[in-house]
This record gives sequence, C-alpha cells and structure tokens, in this order.
Amino acid sequence: MFRRFPGSRLALLVWLAAIPSADTVAAAPRKPNFVFIYTDDQRWDALGVVQREQGERGRFPWLETPNLDRLAAAGIRFRNAFVVNSLCSPSRATLLTGQYSHANGVVNNQEPHPSGNLSLPALLRPAGYASAYIGKWHHGRESGKRPGFDFSASFVGQGEYFDCPFEVDGVATPTTGFVDDVATDYAARFIRDHRADPFLLILGFKTCHKPFLPPPRRERDYEGERARRTPNLDTAAAKLIVYPGHDDWTEVFDLAADPYETRNLAADPAHAGLRKSLEAAYEEQSRAIGFHVPASVHTPPVDGVMPDGVKLTPPKKSRRTSASPTRP
Repeated sequence: MFRRFPGSRLALLVWLAAIPSADTVAAAPRKPNFVFIYTDDQRWDALGVVQREQGERGRFPWLETPNLDRLAAAGIRFRNAFVVNSLCSPSRATLLTGQYSHANGVVNNQEPHPSGNLSLPALLRPAGYASAYIGKWHHGRESGKRPGFDFSASFVGQGEYFDCPFEVDGVATPTTGFVDDVATDYAARFIRDHRADPFLLILGFKTCHKPFLPPPRRERDYEGERARRTPNLDTAAAKLIVYPGHDDWTEVFDLAADPYETRNLAADPAHAGLRKSLEAAYEEQSRAIGFHVPASVHTPPVDGVMPDGVKLTPPKKSRRTSASPTRP
C-alpha cells in the first residue's frame, strides 16, 4: 500500500503492459493490458521522488511514496504538463473520451457522463479487450453501471471513506473497511479473472480528497509534520475564485489568517465587504482584458456549430502523400 498526501489536483498514473495477460506463450505476441490509476486531489509535487529532487525547496520533505516512486523510476514522468479543466469530473471524462470538455459535454462536477460518448472500452472491445471501471466515478450523483464498461464496481458521488456503499454492475452492495482497499480488492479480482484476456482497467481512488481520513494503519504516519510555507502565500491578503455561470460556487479566502485556504468565507456575512471589494477588482480586470466565457463551455457544439452560431473550422488536410516520409 502506498502513502498518499492531500493536495489540489487530480493525478493520473498509467501502468502500461506491466501485467501479463496470460502465462508465457511462445506463439503470437500478447496484446498489452492497460491499467489507469487515479488519485484524487494529489498535488503534482506530492511524491517522495519530487520532494527529494526539490531538496530545501520541497514543501513535504517527510513524504514517502515508495510504490509511486518505483513507477516513476521504471516509467515516464511528465515534468511539465498542463490541463485546461482541472476539475474531477471533466478530467475523468477527458480520459474516457479523448475529447476536450466542450466536446464530451462534461464541463463541471455536476454533469452525468453522457452514455452516448465514444469511450476507451468501446474502442478496445473489437480487439478482444475486457474492461472495468472500479472506484470513484463522481459525475454528479450519477448511479448505475458505468457506461461502456463490461464490469463496474463504483459508488455514487464522493462516497464515504469507511463502509462505503458500492454499486456492482449497478446493484447496491454494502462494503466494510477503507473505501480504497475495497476498490483495490475488486480490481485485483478483475485482473485475476481476466489473466487469459487483454483488458482495460480504470481504478479511481477517493484518496486523498478531503475530508482527510486515512485508514487506521496509516493515521499516525505523519503525526506532527507540517508543510513548509512558501513565499507566494504572503504576497496577497485575500483571494477570490469565480466560476462563471455558477455564483453559488464562489470562493473567498483570507490568506493572512488562513494561508492554506481551508475556510471559504464567500457566504460569511462578516466578510461581505471583503467579497464585494474582490469582486469589484475582478470585474475591473475582466473589462480591461476583454474576458468572457464562450457559450460552448456549457453547451457542446452541434454538427460543428457552436451555440452562438460560430462554425468550427475543420483541421486542414495534410499535403503529404501516402509515400511521403513521416516523423513519429
């Protein structure tokens, strides 16, 4: 079991072709298996290997993630990666479809995943792949068997850290123990049951999303440890986060009193003046740069036409002929 640390972004780990699909066979080469492991809200630097590389600049020098470090050492680690929609549900939808949020229809954490979307399991099924989605799904309160997968063992919304009710192929199933242990057991069983077949397995952990409740065997691992402060926390007195079109999601933080942004003051009457001043500054800056949210953020284009009537320009065809050399 590896250790995880609470952070601010959804992390994706990919284990490709690391599990044999059957016992060694001298005949035709085996197809690779695909295992995607999601950790939830894990910071990019919440890895032991990154903390060791950062040295004195590391914020969590006491952090230990030996299994993740082993994957990083034996595989590929992206050191300069970016996302366009860093929310939980849109990130999952992007992985499943290979499409941006405005194309797959999932732009926030409240949207169910459209059942008609093209998805990885659908693309792999003609090649003989079995597929499973196990663990956290979190597309709003969507329930039932996860669309497109041969097998699913998941839970509704955020679920619970302990004794979380699962839905196994859509059927409500009680469980006991730590939620990620339960999910891992389902995943291990799926792998054992499909050793003879190529498979796609997506395993979504609830860890390390708040509330930060580790399993009892890990609850004292970092007792007394504190994250190091960083200079940028002292450069502003307050912070405003706005979600256009969703006023009730506004976040306001008093960074002087709460540098780690643990208390959202947006709805606190005692801080109404602070929110008003921050929103006024936001509006002024938005006008200065001409900021606006396109309609396609909330409504995907239909037949290449966006809701505001703008037509999307199709990509230009390559001028290369079939005989032309190409670069990888």
